[in-house]
Amino acid sequence: MKRDSLCVRLTVMTGVILLLCSIALTLSASYNAAKQLKAVAVPVPATIGDDTELFDPERILVTYEGDPILTPIEGVASITTARRDFNLAGLAALVVISVLGTTAVYFATKHTLKPIRELNRQIAAITEHNLDERVAETGRGDEVGTLCRSFNVMLERLSDSFAARKQFSANVAHELKTPLATMQASVQVLRMDEAPTGEDCLKMLDVVERNTARLRAVIDDLMRLCDEQSQLEREEVSLPKLFSDIFEELIPELEAKHIRAEIDCAQFPVVTGKESLLYRAFFNLVENAVKYGREGGTIWVSSSCEGNAGTIRVRDTGIGIPPEELPHIFEPFYRVNKSRSRKTGGAGLGLAVVKTIIERHGWSISADSTPDIGAEFIIRLYRT
Repeated sequence: MKRDSLCVRLTVMTGVILLLCSIALTLSASYNAAKQLKAVAVPVPATIGDDTELFDPERILVTYEGDPILTPIEGVASITTARRDFNLAGLAALVVISVLGTTAVYFATKHTLKPIRELNRQIAAITEHNLDERVAETGRGDEVGTLCRSFNVMLERLSDSFAARKQFSANVAHELKTPLATMQASVQVLRMDEAPTGEDCLKMLDVVERNTARLRAVIDDLMRLCDEQSQLEREEVSLPKLFSDIFEELIPELEAKHIRAEIDCAQFPVVTGKESLLYRAFFNLVENAVKYGREGGTIWVSSSCEGNAGTIRVRDTGIGIPPEELPHIFEPFYRVNKSRSRKTGGAGLGLAVVKTIIERHGWSISADSTPDIGAEFIIRLYRT
């Protein structure tokens, strides 16, 4: 398609409209002229009077200022000629005006569309390799200026999305590479020993088993993050039983740090959702509370409702989260304390999985925290 195809189409449409209007005006002028000539030039009788019977073929009656005037018949030919000349002049003017008008419309349209052509040139120069570039905003207040600003906003979002995906891919590669490298190193060390003992083999198997479990956990979390198309089968889920099962599974960790667990879900005991997904989401929240909780601390789980809206809270007395970190904690692979996360075996996917599951149920989750005092996660939902 030609670069000026839009300009040509606009010119053709405007030219057709201009031609139709010119034809209508010309026909209207010709009709009115013929009507006026017919009104002032009519055949008259030979004798003007009450006893007139024959027409005089040699004269016509022309009215001038309301008075009848007998004019020789030759005047009819001159009037006919004038009418023809008037029509020809009208047709000539129609053609000239249409051509000149269409040409003027073409150049005016081309000039008007110049900012769009410039915008198109700038957009064509932006690829996936230079998403940081922006189209020039000239401060125009018309549609072109609005389009430039909207396009720059879209580029900003695309740039952020591409950066996030690159970071996500790098984090995935790192999380998968680290346990694989550890297992490979253990195997190589074992192979270097000409006569490995049974204890050496058991240590190597322990390393392989631990890192295999870590790989499986990372892959399971990634699948939960990406599994957005599966059907969400809802059922009634008892919150007291759900959290009791979670705390029972975490009894060894709770006892090791002497952490006390309290559950108060009497006011809002039942929610509707997929139990397996909700178990995983709340398990991640409680497990984090245990991991980062203080010795002898407490974990509170409570639920409340107001009308048809419900709230679930998971609060701990742990190390807390710095305020500047709160907006990022639900991002995949984001770690508040990277060194401590490594020690606890975290991959930075737990809260991202929680957010994905909660939002798939149509709920929302937020966090509040005070460093060295504790953190609280709040899930807001509507009972159905």
